[in-house]
Amino acid sequence: FVDYTSTIQNCVYWTSIGGGDVILPFAPELIMNGVIAEDVPGERDEDFFLELMKRNELGFMPMPWQGDIYAVKELGNGIAVYGENGIAVLTPAIDPCNTFGLRVISQFGIAGRTAVGGDSRRHVFLDGSGNVWSLDASYTLQKLDYKEFLGATLDDVVISYDPEYNSFYLSDSAGASYV
Repeated sequence: FVDYTSTIQNCVYWTSIGGGDVILPFAPELIMNGVIAEDVPGERDEDFFLELMKRNELGFMPMPWQGDIYAVKELGNGIAVYGENGIAVLTPAIDPCNTFGLRVISQFGIAGRTAVGGDSRRHVFLDGSGNVWSLDASYTLQKLDYKEFLGATLDDVVISYDPEYNSFYLSDSAGASYV
């Protein structure tokens, strides 16, 4: 019996849309034996797994910090990864094969899973010490602060974005809300 649920906490995985092949890096017997009963062992191309990775239809990348990943959001031409102890951006790379490059944004993380909001142009997030930050599509980090207002409610902050009014809303469980 192989336990596929005990994966690395700080690793981002990707697969083709609807591909159902995200389990493949952790199940070599599926690569060798196939995923359905009609697959005959040994008749599958031996390079199946490598071909998926070359086409960037399957891959994974560990983040350069310890701890959980809290949120993954589109930003600019990349994917922002917000973690317990760091923030990074995965950017498309095509050489030597299609994959993602890693750009570290910060060595501090966000306050929780709901402590970031935004769209593909800009994100606003609350860090673990109570400061509010902005990250734009060119991956420029700007400290907005507001620690005096949000520093005490780190675990319960929810940040959402309203594109119609171009406004970020920060709320906590005590009922305080900020725009």
